[in-house]
Amino acid sequence: MSGTIATPQSAKIAAKYARLPEVKGLFEELSRRYETLSAMQMEFVKAIKRNRAAREGKPVKISKRGKRILGAFDRDAAQATQEIERLSQGMDDRALLTSELSSIQQMIEFDERMLSAWHPDDKPLAQAIINYQRETLKLIEDFVQNSSFKGQVTSAWKGKAHART
Repeated sequence: MSGTIATPQSAKIAAKYARLPEVKGLFEELSRRYETLSAMQMEFVKAIKRNRAAREGKPVKISKRGKRILGAFDRDAAQATQEIERLSQGMDDRALLTSELSSIQQMIEFDERMLSAWHPDDKPLAQAIINYQRETLKLIEDFVQNSSFKGQVTSAWKGKAHART
């Protein structure tokens, strides 16, 4: 296991294949935001370990089974990145935007559903991550609303209702 949280690579990949300069610029900005998000998630994991160790009075130790599962997650993330690269090559700017919008909405919904499961000590950082993701979603939605893609980009995510662009 790498011991790191995989940064979503979709925006970095989309920046390579975006045709319009303004779309490319958005994806470059999103890529930077995902680097920050990754750092926030790493800090969250460290805080969870610190908080749990403080509650239990002993360091957190991951079992061999847990390490295998985390290793499988890392491999799955690498495969997903390869698949995103393959699929993105054939997408136009509208499809790239739709994919990114759907992806961030899915991440937000997943994290919102997980929020109630976190220990009270860990919830403030979890909420900060959700808020940061919401800012990213708003950035995408505002871009679409103020571009030639207005009315052409809608989320493919069928989860809880989010604002549509």
